[in-house]
Amino acid sequence: MGTKKLAYKALLLGDALMSPYAVQPTLQFAGPSPEDGDYVSGHVSLCATAQPAGTGSIDRVEFWVIDSDEHARMLLRDFSAPYECVWDTSEYSDDTYDVVAVAVQSGDLAGIGSAQISVTLDNQSNRTVAITTPDSENQIVNSSAPVEATAARNSSVIPPS
Repeated sequence: MGTKKLAYKALLLGDALMSPYAVQPTLQFAGPSPEDGDYVSGHVSLCATAQPAGTGSIDRVEFWVIDSDEHARMLLRDFSAPYECVWDTSEYSDDTYDVVAVAVQSGDLAGIGSAQISVTLDNQSNRTVAITTPDSENQIVNSSAPVEATAARNSSVIPPS
């Protein structure tokens, strides 16, 4: 994971010799992305809008997830607008994460801009289970009987309690 941490920071810092000449594109998260401070679970949609500065153009937007130990993991590089990504949170433990979108601008004026939101991952409390067989609350089983159930994950954005 150390390599990813360095790659993420190197991307944000850019080339130290060129930094006096670099410009920052404008970047922000847009709907249906969660808002800063939201609780999320399941598959989370991330969307960002990016505008180049000056005469440059947006080369790509990268979506990163950073855990509380500052280990960074790139989710996706998107080379064309709209810049979108789906984060499958099932691979992550419940915790607070920073989600960062990084826009890289190319052309006459190169530069990097970023936007960040902080979300709390809560995959454990966002499930529902319904028993479908036996189908009556009043049904009494004297020996053994098959039991069927359905399970579902609720929406990907959980309102804070």
